[in-house]
Amino acid sequence: MALCLWVFFSLSKPYTFQSSIAVRFSHSLSTKSFRTDTFNVKVLGTGWDYLFHTLKPTPTLTLKISTILADVELDTQLDSLNKQLGKSSRILSIWPNKVIFSTKIAGTKVVPVVLRYKLSFEHFYGLYDTITLRPSTVTLSGSAEKLRQIKAIYTEVLEQKEVNTTIKQWVKLENTYDEIDMYPKQVLATIPVSSFTEKLITLPIRIKNNKEHLKLTLLPTKVQAHVLVALPNYRKISAKDFEVSIDILNWNPQKKGIMPIKFDKMPDFVRLIKTEPQTVDLLIYP
Repeated sequence: MALCLWVFFSLSKPYTFQSSIAVRFSHSLSTKSFRTDTFNVKVLGTGWDYLFHTLKPTPTLTLKISTILADVELDTQLDSLNKQLGKSSRILSIWPNKVIFSTKIAGTKVVPVVLRYKLSFEHFYGLYDTITLRPSTVTLSGSAEKLRQIKAIYTEVLEQKEVNTTIKQWVKLENTYDEIDMYPKQVLATIPVSSFTEKLITLPIRIKNNKEHLKLTLLPTKVQAHVLVALPNYRKISAKDFEVSIDILNWNPQKKGIMPIKFDKMPDFVRLIKTEPQTVDLLIYP
């Protein structure tokens, strides 16, 4: 019993001890922090404070600054920090006692990530769908003036040769901006790759710009399109995904009604090999 009382009274006495705290800096007009630093401090408190601090570190303290100057003297901010510690302990000194900010105004911004890649594929292999990035955006923090200039963040170049399968790879982001932090620092790139095969599609020919409503006939009225399609898309691709036409504005009477065929619509990741025929005869009736 006597030992318990001695321990109790001993821990109730004031002590000074060394510790460390994390301070989160934020602008007084914003709820978001722009920087968190760790400092060494001398604390006056009871033995209980020291014991509890050893068992559980002090929560991060917050320091609001009305104007982000070139530097902040933390010795003048101890009252604000001590109010967050509680009544039984207070910070006597802090080191380093000065924080230097490299930006006059800080902010955050979310921008898209752009993948840079250089790929070569095996024969009859290629990209068959949209490349995806996870995440597709990155959060930047730092100088508001510099943030305004940044429209996107680019990855390091993802380079592979003789590709014949889908690629899933983490790619680092390039931060070429001084005094700008970003999160995350890498993204997962998924590049869908498949083998391609030939497909024959019959397409009707559309007549464009017949503003005078001329009586026209095309010979032939349809063309055969030979295209390369990825195997996963083979059954999905059909004639409704294409549009071919001739344009009356390009009609040259000296060429006796021979009109070139133009593709107005074609699915992404489909490669045109050839069309048969490449031109059609245009007959105009009086």
